[in-house]
Amino acid sequence: WIKAYYAEGEAAQAEPTSIWKEMGLKPAPEVEGDLSCDEARQIARAAMMDVCGLTEAEVEDIYAGCETAIMLAEDGRRFREVRFADMFKGFSLLVNAQTGEVFHIELFAGGNG
Repeated sequence: WIKAYYAEGEAAQAEPTSIWKEMGLKPAPEVEGDLSCDEARQIARAAMMDVCGLTEAEVEDIYAGCETAIMLAEDGRRFREVRFADMFKGFSLLVNAQTGEVFHIELFAGGNG
């Protein structure tokens, strides 16, 4: 049913790709020196305001969850995944758990997006 919405020349993907797949991210336990969820949330909030242009009030109005597991990349880098979401949109951020660098910000939408 979705073929009618493909762009000209676009083909179906058997399996969609994502940065999580590309980097081979897998849950791993925390180790000493990893950022806490609170630290990662604060860094992610600042990134949302800087990169996405949200105000402090807008960031405060959407839920901010943090995965308790560290996401371990195949190359050994460790990330905290922080998600901001309300009923219309969401953002998923990967924050390097050792350096605090925001590595990736992804916008997602529910339903038909």
